[in-house]
Order: sequence, then structure tokens, then C-alpha cells
Amino acid sequence: MRSISVSLIVIRALRAGASRTGSDASLRAEDEEESIFGVNGPGRGRHADGSAIGRRTIRWRLFELIFSVLTPFLIVAGFLAWRYADAERRVIEAERFDQVTNLSFSLDGEVNAVVAVLKVLAAAPALKSGDFAAYRAQAEAATGSRIAALAVLDESGQQMLSTAVTAGEPLPVSANSAAFADVFKGKTVVSGIVMGTVARRPIVFIAVPVFRDDRVVFALSAVIQPEKFADLFPLAGVNPAWPAAVVDRQGRFIARNLLLEKYVGQTARPELGVAARGKDDIGSFDNTTLEGIVTGNSFRRSPVTGWTSVVSVPQDVLLAPFRRTLAWVATIALALSLSGLAFATVLATRLAKNIRQFGKAAGALIEGRPLPEIAPYVAELADVRLAYEHAQEINRARSKGEANNRFLVQELAHRSKNLLTVIQGIATQTGRTARSVNEYVSGFNERLRALAASHDFLFNEEGQAASLEQLVKEHIAPFAGENNRVDVACPGIFLKPDVVQAMGMALHELATNAAKYGALSNPRGRVQVTAQIAADEPGHPLRLSWIESGGPPAQVPQRKGFGSVVIDRMIAQAVNGRAEMSYDPDGFKWRLLIAADHFEAPPEGQRPLRGVSGPAPVAGAIKGFTAKTRR
Repeated sequence: MRSISVSLIVIRALRAGASRTGSDASLRAEDEEESIFGVNGPGRGRHADGSAIGRRTIRWRLFELIFSVLTPFLIVAGFLAWRYADAERRVIEAERFDQVTNLSFSLDGEVNAVVAVLKVLAAAPALKSGDFAAYRAQAEAATGSRIAALAVLDESGQQMLSTAVTAGEPLPVSANSAAFADVFKGKTVVSGIVMGTVARRPIVFIAVPVFRDDRVVFALSAVIQPEKFADLFPLAGVNPAWPAAVVDRQGRFIARNLLLEKYVGQTARPELGVAARGKDDIGSFDNTTLEGIVTGNSFRRSPVTGWTSVVSVPQDVLLAPFRRTLAWVATIALALSLSGLAFATVLATRLAKNIRQFGKAAGALIEGRPLPEIAPYVAELADVRLAYEHAQEINRARSKGEANNRFLVQELAHRSKNLLTVIQGIATQTGRTARSVNEYVSGFNERLRALAASHDFLFNEEGQAASLEQLVKEHIAPFAGENNRVDVACPGIFLKPDVVQAMGMALHELATNAAKYGALSNPRGRVQVTAQIAADEPGHPLRLSWIESGGPPAQVPQRKGFGSVVIDRMIAQAVNGRAEMSYDPDGFKWRLLIAADHFEAPPEGQRPLRGVSGPAPVAGAIKGFTAKTRR
């Protein structure tokens, strides 16, 4: 009865679907027309609540495409340009370091040359003996391009001789006498920038000890004017456009290639002072020069003098490679962007015109008019044209589809009537063979349940071919018991839907007879159900075998009831085959030949269809059957 209810529900659903087909199609047509022509403007759609939403135009999408292609290229180009500019900056920094190194070495060479001259002069006998009058001529001869003046001092700082003072004039005590303390300890001293005692201007001096009998008796000092060091900057290859300087240990300017007269002796910027007094002999720093130029600097401290040489490169020079490459990248990006935008504009105009033509064609499609001739601008629009033509064919077929729906409703009603006729036949045949009302009710209910089970099984298979093995298990489950006394081996065999109900009724009758009179009526009996292709028969039908063993001897029934009719004539007629039965002492045997057009089987050597396996116990099917019965 549940199958009949399902059929009625399907009938109602098909009728409702047929009535809605026209309205749904009209709604879709309205939506399509609105999305093409745009009730709220072209290219606009709707939210789920019906409110309009905006969509970007083809021109905008092409712009996005062009920029999405250009962006990675520009990023890579910018990165490569940055690497190139960074490499150029590093070259400039390396050149700056080379120049400051050359400047420091040149300065050391100049000082060492002066020290060599002083050591030669300090060994003069006249100086060691204190004959300053005789020594003066030799000292004056040593002054010149490097040495501005020579002076001889005793340990108290009193000048004993000075070429800067006329002979016979009184000599002052040196204002820098403390700086000569290390000289009387036997060391060579190179001063920082100091105020000259006689010259009264910033100078530097280099002093060496004068020994007499291994004892320092005098200090011989050479006065050097800072201007003398200015010649070292071009000799060291310092770029004249780059600020360069030499500072003493206190960070005061000794020499400078720019405005030396203005800044000599003055304290340099704090950053340079830190470098001059710091622990690192080599390094770099950024600062702003006294002229207000922002620079990057390299410095080197001399181990000979303790002076620090520095060469500065303006930041404009360091950043020039970056600015040049940025200008090139920006120019290329602008040119590519403008050309891309121009191309996108032309292409978008043509595409938009073509799409508007397809929009008009969509209107013709909705109204049922012939489609206009349109030359697609791109291959994708040619596909749209084909889709329109296909949709036009669908519209023509829509009326035929509605007629088919009505036919399906009528066909389903006809099948339901046939099902009622089958039920009526079961009732009539059961009544003819029943001996009592109770027997009639029991037999009718059992057969009706078997019919419903087959119908449900077919419904669960969605009207497709049904697994013979699963069908056998479904109908044997109530009778198999818990000892798995039924073996089923029908691998990969599927029955066509038109024979499932008849096969289900036959299996039910076989299982009922086995439970009442055959192998399943005692604890020792077994049933084996197999299916295989009968290669020895014409047309290669399927041979389905039901073999009972271990039960009581099979006996030919005294009279043939409805069950015998089902497993003999009815099932044979349904499968266009032949049924054979034998009542043997070792058990009942039943074989059925099923015509090839009523089943499906996998080709030889291939796996069974739908994963159906070979022989398997039916314990799982018993649980399924119990659950269905409870529902």
C-alpha cells in the first residue's frame, strides 16, 4: 500500500511541475531580459532580496586585466632597477673608501718623510754639543716646502733655537710644552692642531728626541702649516666635488679641501668627532657638513699620526642612480599604461557594441522572434550565439515537453492501475487456494508485502537496473535465521526494472516454501542461490539456480497453489524464459533461464558492476529487513 501512496504523490508532483513550467520560464525570461537590457541600467543584476547591484563595464575589466599584467612586470622592473641603482651606489661608496684610504696613506707618507728629516737633523754633532749658532745654518737649510720652521727645546719647554725668530732675539717658552713630555721619554710625537707660540696661528708640529750619551737632552720640533696638507687631496685622487678633511684626535680640522682658511682649527661636526675619538679605525657615517650638505662619509684613522681622514659624498650623488632608474621605470610604466588604456578603450568599444547586439538578440529570443544575424567579435561570443540558437531550440521543445509531462502523468496513472490489477489478481488467486480465512489473510499479506518490498527496492534504485544479489537477500532475509544458512552468489548481475516485481514475488514464494517444507524448516538445511551465464543455451540467457540441501526430502505437492503458479508460469513469462523444478530426495531444486534483454552482466575479466561481490551471508540483510518492518 505504501507503493500506491508514493505513486499518488509522484502524480501530484508532476502535475504541479507541469503547471509551474510556464510561470518559471516566464520568470527566467524576465530576469534574463532585465540582466541584459537592465531595468535599472545596462549591466546590472539583483541581490537575493531583489535590490539592484552594479557591475563593472567591459572597459573597466579590460583596464583591470592590463594593470594586472603590467603590475608584475613593473614590480620586477622596479626591483631590477633598484638592484642596479643599489649596485651603482655601492660603486660610489667603494670609490669613496678608496679615496679616503689613499688620503690617509698619503698623509702618513708626508709625516714619515718629515720624521726622517728630523732624525737626520737630530744626529748633527753641533746640536748634540749645544752649539746652536753653528747648527742654525743647517736647520735653516732644512726648512722649505714641507717644514715651515724648526725649533730646539729643552725639557722645560724653553726654546733654545727657532728658525722662525731672528738670531739674537729672545726666545719664548713654548705654549705647548706639555706636548713635548713624551719626546723626552724617547718617543716621536705628532701633535694635533695647536696655536703656534711664535706664529700665533694654527699649526701642527712633529718632534723627535735629541740624544747625548743615551740621554735625551733636547727636542727637535718641525712646525708644519696646515695649508701644506691641502696638496695631498688631489694627489690622493679625491673628487674635488666631494668634501674631504683631516681632523686630529680631538676632532679639530687640520686640513680640508673646501674653505680650509675658514675652518682650520675649528671643531668638526659631532659625528666626525665621534669617529675621530672612537675605537674603530675604519668606518662610515652620515651627517651634514658645515656648509649644510647632507653626505655619506667614509673615515680612516692613521696609526702613524692618530689623525682621521674623511671623504664625504653628497646624498644627492648617492641617490642619483635611484632617481635616474625611478625616472626610467616611471616613464616606461606611463607609456605602457597609456598604450594599454588606449588599446583597452578601442577593444572595449567594439566588444560593447557587439554585446549590445547580442542583447537585442536575447530580446528576440525571449519574444520568440528569429535571431538576427550577428558577426561575433570574439570566439566566446560565437559560443553565445550557439547558446542562443540552442535556447531557441529549447523554447520550441518546451511545448513538446509540457505535452510529455502530461503523457507521463497519464502513464503513471496507467501503471498505478496495473499495480492495482496485480494486487487484485493476487487476492483472487490466493482466495482460490486458501482453505480458511486466516490462511487467506496470511497468504495475501505475505504476498502483498513481497510485492511492496520489490516495489520499494526498485524505487530505491531510482528506476534503474537493480542488483539481483541484493534483491535475493532482501526477500530471503526474513527466513534465513541467524546462522547464515543461505549463500547467495550473483556477482555483478542487474535485472531490468520491468522484471524486478515478478522476480521478487517468485523469490518470496521460494523462501516461504523452503521455510515451511524445505531446507529452512530444520536447523541443518541450507539454501544456495547462484546466477551465471548459460553459455550452452541459445542467446546466452542467465541461469538462476535455487538449490536446497540438508532438509527433508522434497515431495511433489498434491495440488498446485498460487505459489506454484508464480515460480513456474508467471516468472517464466515475465523474463521470457523457462522455469524448471525438481523434487529430489536431497532437496528441492529450481532453475530459471532469464532472457538476455532482461538483465545486465559485466564483460568477462572485468570487475562486477557497482561493486557487487560474490557469495555472502545474509545476516546484514536480516537487520535491514527488520528495520524496514518496524518502520
